[in-house]
Amino acid sequence: MSKFKFDEINLSKAIAESILDGLDSELPQEEPCKAYQVISGSGDGWFYDPTEGKMVCVSRGIEIVSISDDVDDYGRMLVRCPTRFLLLPESEIVSIGFN
Repeated sequence: MSKFKFDEINLSKAIAESILDGLDSELPQEEPCKAYQVISGSGDGWFYDPTEGKMVCVSRGIEIVSISDDVDDYGRMLVRCPTRFLLLPESEIVSIGFN
């Protein structure tokens, strides 16, 4: 009877490994994690919101996420803050690492 249980455990392990191997091959490749970023300084800053087409006041020190590493003709990067998209000069973006 104990031999039957031992074989059953090995069979269960083999099935689980087979399923996990299949899952690994079907998962899409993830992009590398990006470090946290904030808008430099303190107080308020005025930046261009491309969705509204105007300058908006945003608190500095707020966490942002870079949408693209490309810059426009004016040296600004497209980022997302909690409530809107912004075009920020590269010099205003501070990487603070991983939490």
